[in-house]
Amino acid sequence: MGSGVQRKGGDVATIKSMGSPQACQRQQELLAEVQRILLKLSELARAESKAMESRSENAWLEIDKQIELTIGEKERSMGALKQHRDEHGC
Repeated sequence: MGSGVQRKGGDVATIKSMGSPQACQRQQELLAEVQRILLKLSELARAESKAMESRSENAWLEIDKQIELTIGEKERSMGALKQHRDEHGC
């Protein structure tokens, strides 16, 4: 029942319950949101790499802006998860 990452088919990873035997519904929702954002970051990083490889500077710069905004989104969602865990104890 420790924290960690559990493989679930292909390359998609799911986060196991963090601390409590069973995560409450809100914690599960917050975890799913963090995972969604992390996958989005991964996709954006691959797209940025391809744009740089093809020397498409306009695409690269636009994707870089999207990455910055998504990192902010990730930080906010992880903060919400931490706050929930601190307040709710799960």
